[in-house]
Amino acid sequence: MEDKGKTLDNAIKLFSRITEEQKKSILKSLKERIIIKGISLNKISKVTGLNTYESDLLEKVLSSDINEKELTLIFESLYKYENILRRNTEDISIIWTGPVDFLIHQKTTLSTIIEMIDSANKKVSVVGYSINKESEKVMFSLSKAIRRGVKVRIIGNDLENQIKEIVKIWPAGEELPKMYTRPKDEKDAMASLHAKLICVDCRDLLITSANLTYHGLKKNIEMGIRVKGYHSASQVERFLDTLIINKHVRKFEVTP
Repeated sequence: MEDKGKTLDNAIKLFSRITEEQKKSILKSLKERIIIKGISLNKISKVTGLNTYESDLLEKVLSSDINEKELTLIFESLYKYENILRRNTEDISIIWTGPVDFLIHQKTTLSTIIEMIDSANKKVSVVGYSINKESEKVMFSLSKAIRRGVKVRIIGNDLENQIKEIVKIWPAGEELPKMYTRPKDEKDAMASLHAKLICVDCRDLLITSANLTYHGLKKNIEMGIRVKGYHSASQVERFLDTLIINKHVRKFEVTP
């Protein structure tokens, strides 16, 4: 029999090697008592898809003096802890518009925006200073997102004076996103909403210098940072919500 310290060590080793689906499979099989003490290595591999080394680690965990209920709790705790770490770990990459003869490993602004929107499951926030007809591919991806049930909002500077451009390139007959604008400041003509960003599902954030225009997406030299992770993205979403709640930007209705 393995002592409890060694059992926990083997469980951690196992979870550090296997896929998300394999972890879920182990938890499900433990709860349904498909995996039980005394199970053969061959059956462990067949049920979970683990390789020989991984199956041996799981068999050692199962052969400990810890009962099956406690083992299930150990694996559930490891799974939840990994999810917490994942939520607080951010992956940062450089995104760019410009000449393609160097920095060839960096993704372009347009392709990144499309990829992000196409991955959305719940919510997309688009914030921009200038939006025109050259953002047609972006608008098409946003309309597809709405069609599959994603909540989409566009927050722009003086957006009511740019809306004709958006409606013109929006797919005919498709539902429009929610629109919010920061109106012109009558006391300060230079004041504006100048931020440019895309935020998806509170987990994927692009902050960029690029406008959603021909030059911003294709011709200028623009730079941005993409942050994959919950911490920064959720902070940005809360900030945008606060802008709306405190009426720094206002909603306006648009018909196609």
